[in-house]
Amino acid sequence: MERRESIAPLVLGIIGSVILLPSIACTVVCAMVGNEVSDAGSALESEGIAGAGLFGAVVGWVAIAFAAAVILACVLGFIGAVKSRANPKAGGIFLLFADLLLVFQLAAFFALTGQVFDFFSVAAVALKKNAMIICFAGAGRTDGYK
Repeated sequence: MERRESIAPLVLGIIGSVILLPSIACTVVCAMVGNEVSDAGSALESEGIAGAGLFGAVVGWVAIAFAAAVILACVLGFIGAVKSRANPKAGGIFLLFADLLLVFQLAAFFALTGQVFDFFSVAAVALKKNAMIICFAGAGRTDGYK
């Protein structure tokens, strides 16, 4: 009998990746602001304010790391969603890495600011987690088991 896999991981993974697009826009803007803070810190350092350059550099690199994590999670989630149709385990592994990156980004943001307002990342984590569970558990198989 022909083995078919569920399309649920494909749909959930793609929706989770698309839902991250506003979050990517937000983190890229934050990275640009972090770069400006870095430049301002360097200017203040040259004016004699000690430590301003280091603070600005740290803010700039943290913002860039957040942007890179969200962009990479979006790409990995999309790849995992597409792979889940042909190879559920490989798709689940990609979705797992995408989830871990998003959870890292949300936890680090919460640790730095004390708040989580990135609804899109939280929603994407939930969708990708469900798609990953379906991939690993094989719950969507319709291969003729009775």
